[in-house]
Amino acid sequence: MTMFPILILHISAGVIGLLAGAAAMFLRKGSRWHRKSGNVFFVSLLIVAVSAMFLAVLIKNEFPDVPILVFYMVATSWATIKRPEGKIGRFEIGAFVVVSVFAAAMLIQGFDPANGEAGTNQSGLYFFFGGVAALAAILDLNMIVRGGLVGAHRIARHLWRMCLAFTGALASFLSQEKFIPDVLWQSGYLWVPLLLMLILMVYWLVRVLVTKYFSHGITISDRAVFQDCENRVVKESV
Repeated sequence: MTMFPILILHISAGVIGLLAGAAAMFLRKGSRWHRKSGNVFFVSLLIVAVSAMFLAVLIKNEFPDVPILVFYMVATSWATIKRPEGKIGRFEIGAFVVVSVFAAAMLIQGFDPANGEAGTNQSGLYFFFGGVAALAAILDLNMIVRGGLVGAHRIARHLWRMCLAFTGALASFLSQEKFIPDVLWQSGYLWVPLLLMLILMVYWLVRVLVTKYFSHGITISDRAVFQDCENRVVKESV
């Protein structure tokens, strides 16, 4: 019962975060409403991650691996947009250290024979989370060595981290059988929203990094919003 308020906070923030994240994914990037929904998503997911850490440790007596990874993804994605182009600070260095330690811990657990025993089969999950964290750490190191990111690469960093955080939150929600109608749970198609989310992430990454969307597909004012998060959106013909 002492954890009940935290559980209510966790569920409420999760629902709000999923709705805000969905809105941010489909709203015009850089627009006023995209920024507002993105801010709501950011705050909600931080609350979800922190509350999940408490629930995992105090109720389930488990290491909060997923909440830590979600917290890291959301925080670094938000910091990428808030930080001026070509700049890094102590936060980025600290985040790199944290995710590197996390990746090492997950991979070590993956190689533990006890986690691969029949009936547990946790090694695959440890390798998955460790692999994602290791990739994030490598990209963090690349950014630190380069002294920050600019242009499309900066936006891509923001996009894939927010998308993975959203996917993690969605997967956590869909795994709660008591909140899912039986007809959906028994259908075996609950993985479809996760797949669509990953496809949408790849679509935006390709559009930003491969096509000329970033340089020609959005207005100059939209690019300023991505870079500074403070300019107003104005129309300009290309």
